Amino acid sequence: MTDLAALHAATQELAQAMAAFRLENDRRLAEIETKGRLDPLTQDKVERLNTEVGRLNETVQAIETTLARPGAARAPRPAMPRRPLMPRPSPPSCARASITNCRAWSARP
Repeated sequence: MTDLAALHAATQELAQAMAAFRLENDRRLAEIETKGRLDPLTQDKVERLNTEVGRLNETVQAIETTLARPGAARAPRPAMPRRPLMPRPSPPSCARASITNCRAWSARP
């Protein structure tokens, strides 16, 4: 798996874990408001989800650090095909052009 694909997969997994954490944390807060106390199972689940979110966040940051290195995210470029040299146009006829143009043309490399 390429680094970009790994970053995409880790980011998707982090988003899913964050959604699950938010949902469970909202349930935890609602439970505290209604019952006035917290169920230890709910608290344990929230802590596990929090740990998972932290682990996934570290994974995403590690991949981003790897990709931030010079040349890490770039695929090797294929060699550019050489264009054939264009033939140099023929000089203007001095009979048809001014003498200044003929001198300028002959001075060109």
